[in-house]
Amino acid sequence: MSLDGILKYAMKRAHYKARQVIGKDGFTEDDFQSLRQELLADVLQRLPKFNGDRSSAKTFICRLIDNRIASLVKHRHAACRDPRRNECSLDDWVHDEDSRWVRRDTTISEDRARAHTGQAPRNRQERLELTIDMTRVVDSLPDDLRDLCERLRSQTMAEISRETGLSRGSIYGRIKLIRARFAEAGLDYYV
Repeated sequence: MSLDGILKYAMKRAHYKARQVIGKDGFTEDDFQSLRQELLADVLQRLPKFNGDRSSAKTFICRLIDNRIASLVKHRHAACRDPRRNECSLDDWVHDEDSRWVRRDTTISEDRARAHTGQAPRNRQERLELTIDMTRVVDSLPDDLRDLCERLRSQTMAEISRETGLSRGSIYGRIKLIRARFAEAGLDYYV
């Protein structure tokens, strides 16, 4: 593999792995560019040590990037345990707006807490509006499709097939009809 090919592969792999880590282990979308650059810099720094007799260039690059990501994740977790950090606990006692002592977790809105923990990226109003829109679409479905929607919330395809006597192919066909209805309502992203 030529040097140009090695560099192209390294850039592609660094981009892929950086994208893969976003949203995990505390890495956010804001970290993407710097993470990708750090992975590439590590590969370029270690590329002179590549020995073609021991492995292929692609394997070498993959190992470098995987090891660097593992080190970054380990460092990120170690930083979370660092007692010198100036962050506070939700169990701490603070004054509220009426100067009463309350636990810090009671001063944070439910929306902010759910967004911070990654449980809900939308605020309460958006979640309510989405629920209303989805309920309207489900309510507009014929009875058999509405029943299938309810079953899909808690059952597997095999269980639905056994209980209803429908083949899986038939169930998948009905799911296509449901998806089409959601697409008509502009909600195809959610199904």
